[in-house]
Amino acid sequence: MLLDKIQQLANRGTRVEFWLIPRKQNQLADQAAKRGATMPQDQTEFGERFYIPSIPF
Repeated sequence: MLLDKIQQLANRGTRVEFWLIPRKQNQLADQAAKRGATMPQDQTEFGERFYIPSIPF
């Protein structure tokens, strides 16, 4: 599913890249990911979620 979206974007000329950032260089994101992984699925720190893509699909 994600690969299909990436391919669609690539076909439109959008360059998609993934970067591996070592945990030691991104400790804030690592802490947030660990905290989020332990939360129940229906609990978030945010009251609303917005799913508005920045480009049309």
